[in-house]
This record gives sequence, structure tokens and C-alpha cells, in this order.
Amino acid sequence: MAVGDLNNDGTADVVIGHMSGAKIFYDYDGWVMEDLGAVLNTPRTILLNDVNQDGDTDILIRDSQDLILFQSHQGQLGIQNCAPLLPLTTHSK
Repeated sequence: MAVGDLNNDGTADVVIGHMSGAKIFYDYDGWVMEDLGAVLNTPRTILLNDVNQDGDTDILIRDSQDLILFQSHQGQLGIQNCAPLLPLTTHSK
């Protein structure tokens, strides 16, 4: 879960990741949900940041297999799979 102002209205919005997908809850004098349309594989971390420095807050979600970027462009979020993650390995002595 991450909290930040995604639509530049001065109020905090909430991003939640679940295996059934990622969702944004906007605070418009009552909560409105937007489904981001991405199926996640065990979501672990959600970050809100202006990744491409265009003035809009973007969403980065790291799940057990991928790093997924939702970039805001003129009020619409687009999805991009940034990089498949290498599996974690255990080294024994």
C-alpha cells in the first residue's frame, strides 16, 4: 500500500496491490476506486514518485517476478513492465 496525491487535487489517494490486481482509491469527498488492470504475482512494494520527472506522480509496483511502472500521462495511467526480476538464490558454503 502507498499513499500520495496522484491526481494533483491536494488530497491523499491510496494505491493497494493484491494478487487480484492493483487499485487506486481517490478521495473525491468520498472514495472512488480505479482498477489498474494488472494482475500481480505476490505484490511486495509500492512506491509513488515522479519517475520520468514530468510533474505527474507515477506508480512503481514490485511483485515477486516483475517491476511494473504505471506512468501518468495527461490524466491517464499507462502500464509498462520495466524488468523481469531474477529469482533470489541462496548461496551455501
